[in-house]
Amino acid sequence: MTVVANSLNPGEHFGTYEVIRMLGRGSQAEVYQLLDHRCSEMRALKLLSNRSPMFRQRLMNEENVQSRIRHKNVVRSFGFVEVGGRAGFLMEFVDGMSLDQWLVRHKLDVSEALR
Repeated sequence: MTVVANSLNPGEHFGTYEVIRMLGRGSQAEVYQLLDHRCSEMRALKLLSNRSPMFRQRLMNEENVQSRIRHKNVVRSFGFVEVGGRAGFLMEFVDGMSLDQWLVRHKLDVSEALR
């Protein structure tokens, strides 16, 4: 398993996109806010931290499924990309709180969370 440590930095460019900031980092991927200069809209980029072919295929499958879903509660996918040899996909950017932040503010008990 090859894990990539190099993150994208604000102000970096690739294609028509400019990195604005990192939104979050998980065990397998990083998510960034981007500005698409072609249409002046914000996008999100999910970029794998791992270069394993297995993880790359999983991400491609995720993007393929997500791109077919049209629902108000699911962000749109705009396609698979390669950035610096790393696999990723572009998504609709939704500005707001993360689920972790929302849960800290709302402190749901188990019955409320299940509902």
